[in-house]
Amino acid sequence: MIIGIDGCRVDALQIANTPTIDNLIANGIFSPDALNDDITISGPGWSAILCGVWSNKHLSVDNSFVGTDYINYPPLFKRIEDFDANLHTVSICNWNPINDFIIQNYADFKLNVSSDSAVSAEASTYLSVNNPDMMFLHFDDVDHAGHAYGFSP
Repeated sequence: MIIGIDGCRVDALQIANTPTIDNLIANGIFSPDALNDDITISGPGWSAILCGVWSNKHLSVDNSFVGTDYINYPPLFKRIEDFDANLHTVSICNWNPINDFIIQNYADFKLNVSSDSAVSAEASTYLSVNNPDMMFLHFDDVDHAGHAYGFSP
């Protein structure tokens, strides 16, 4: 499972009261030092995370996704499909362009929702009856709060 919290600064996360996230970090893998290239907006950022290369390769330079190169630099879901088509993949996102433009039709199940609580609820429901090999969850409400109120911890 990959969990992406858009707009969440590591220093703010580390001082926030987040027992569930703290438990996931303690029992999983956490990357507090992930680097982004020079384009720190959603399209290029999530393309870099999900394709494993920076914008000079995937060619996402803004949120329009015009001219991207996901053929030569496909998303993780495509690579999983190529490796073993029997592996079951899921993507649930609170920002539709991730599923619509980056992941495209490579996930076996993908769902766009309108809030972080819906991401959480849908993931919980899905996991209660399925056992996917890979699941990506995108949370966007922290980013919305940061744009509305500032990004300080």
